[in-house]
Amino acid sequence: MNRKIKYAYDKKSGRTIKANVFNNTKKSQILRQQSHEGKLDLVCIECGQKLIIASNEFSQPYFRHAPGHLPCPLDTYSWEEIDSLYESYEIKESPRHIELKNKLGELLKTVPGVDKNSIVIDKEFILNHGERRKPDVFCKYKDYKIAFEIQLSPLPLRIIEDRYEFYRKNRIFLIWILDNFNIHNQKAFEKDIKYQNEQQNLFKLDEHSTTFKLICKYKEPKNNNGKITTPWQTKSITLSQLTFDTENYQVFYYDYKTNYAKLKANRIIEKIRQARKNDPSLFRAIKKEIEELNAFEVKILQATLNLKNKRTPLIRWIESADQKDFNFLDFLISCEKLGRNLNETDAQGYTPFQAIIDNTNIYEVSRKYLLRRMVKHGYNLTESDKEKFNIIIKDKDDN
Repeated sequence: MNRKIKYAYDKKSGRTIKANVFNNTKKSQILRQQSHEGKLDLVCIECGQKLIIASNEFSQPYFRHAPGHLPCPLDTYSWEEIDSLYESYEIKESPRHIELKNKLGELLKTVPGVDKNSIVIDKEFILNHGERRKPDVFCKYKDYKIAFEIQLSPLPLRIIEDRYEFYRKNRIFLIWILDNFNIHNQKAFEKDIKYQNEQQNLFKLDEHSTTFKLICKYKEPKNNNGKITTPWQTKSITLSQLTFDTENYQVFYYDYKTNYAKLKANRIIEKIRQARKNDPSLFRAIKKEIEELNAFEVKILQATLNLKNKRTPLIRWIESADQKDFNFLDFLISCEKLGRNLNETDAQGYTPFQAIIDNTNIYEVSRKYLLRRMVKHGYNLTESDKEKFNIIIKDKDDN
């Protein structure tokens, strides 16, 4: 496991030392001598814990965590993940990566609300319960802590997720900074970064601005003849235009999740209108579509319908219905995710159950069916209901 450490960071000189230096006998001897004399303070690039120079049975030197060290992420990564991680470290030493992090750090000084004394460029480890990370740039903005990670090379999904989870647990907002990416031909790691944030916003530094700005690329849902499309949009934004989600510790400019859910909800509502007007047989397919919504989309649909804040909507729909509205009423009763209340009452205590009984514009057999459906889907029978319709509730439920 220890041989996975291919880089060490010397805190005294501020330089990164590659393990392949041990392939050169002379350089290896100099390095070991410096370590022995206390001229080096070596730490692991990934976890920030102390490293020592050890030797194997063939007297071949290598970097190793000091005795008593806490778990390091390198211990759990595969060799393939390790190779990608160290390739990323190689890029961190590239002129482009150094240029970007220095520009980003300098431009942050122009942002109102950023604590200038908090800005750190690739020097300070963040520690928590034995875990450590060293972001490319760190700052405090208003009440928020932000870590900027510049990613110019492929990185395994597991490491991307580990980074996010570490910062989330430490209540730090992570902003990935990409560079020269093609939005229509995204690389695997760019897609992984995009989907890590449920808003799917991607960021790069706006190098044309003299103040701190980010180029945000985001998907904007649109209704295209009844079909939802998500074309990409681009906007240069300031830090103050970002939303900081303190529940998930994610940052975004455009609220893709909510806007997509609203568009979906409005499309479903329009389908309900068209089904009621033109083709009641479509209600089964609409109900299936609603059942497949996730919890957040259901919440948005219910908020858009707003049935809970309307005066007895179910009673009014039943009272105005006739036999042609049978499928619509059955849909309302059986589709619980609509947020309707089968037990609503008006000021006189009148219920939807009683409204069905009284509506003679609906065939008797259809009314009995709807009444049984009411009971099945959560209507609480009153004593009066039980006395009058005992025969109905004893009938075998016909689903």
